[in-house]
Amino acid sequence: MSIEQVGRSKLLYVRASDRLPSSKSNVDFNIDLSSGSDLHNASRVVLRSIHFVNSQFNVRTGVNDQMSWSHNAIDYSGTVPEGQYTIITLMAATKAMMDAAMIGVGVTVTITQDALTDIITISWSASTGYVKVQPPPDVRSLADTLGFKTERAPSEPYLSDSHPELEGLTHCFIRSRVLAPQHQIDSQGDIDDTLCSIPVLAPYRGTNHYEPYDDEIVSINYQVPRNVENVDLRLTDEFKYNIGLQPYDQVELTFKVYF
Repeated sequence: MSIEQVGRSKLLYVRASDRLPSSKSNVDFNIDLSSGSDLHNASRVVLRSIHFVNSQFNVRTGVNDQMSWSHNAIDYSGTVPEGQYTIITLMAATKAMMDAAMIGVGVTVTITQDALTDIITISWSASTGYVKVQPPPDVRSLADTLGFKTERAPSEPYLSDSHPELEGLTHCFIRSRVLAPQHQIDSQGDIDDTLCSIPVLAPYRGTNHYEPYDDEIVSINYQVPRNVENVDLRLTDEFKYNIGLQPYDQVELTFKVYF
């Protein structure tokens, strides 16, 4: 963490490794910026850059590892292990999960992907079934990741209605109760603490570095001057789940603060 005076503004270099001990993680943390610099009466904050390694798995525990389905009027559910999957390994893990859940009734599944359309097909060894779909924004399930977006009548075989989504993290939302405008309301009627969203273009384990080409793109103006000496920062996906960077990965942000 460091602060650099630039005319009537200040550059704040923030690193997750400098977070307060009470912080939850390297993507949900608080930074004390009060030492040696007056950060009262901020009138405007601009994000200058953000830098991190995209180490989030494309299947995450408690986010999109669970799937429910019904076969022969019996409901089942299961989870696959967290990890970074290809479509081949994810189909294999999903088959193993479904077969294990239905071993008592002697039913197995075959899961394939069409080479042209990317559509996923589930075939049952007996009778018919269907994949249960939890509509967004409540849950992003394994079914959604595999391309099953809408719930339909049981059939044999059972086809997904979209292509799989294994690209993992594509956007990151920077949230802060201290820095956000505090006059925006989200879809649930709560105060929206979104500061901005940034694209994540780096592949898994690649370095994602983002610098807005124009200060106006990620700029927050305050009607009433703000004290930014103690800042909370949280990085989430579009469903407000904290992004899943590995604990040893560093997050670095640069802000320009005007007074």
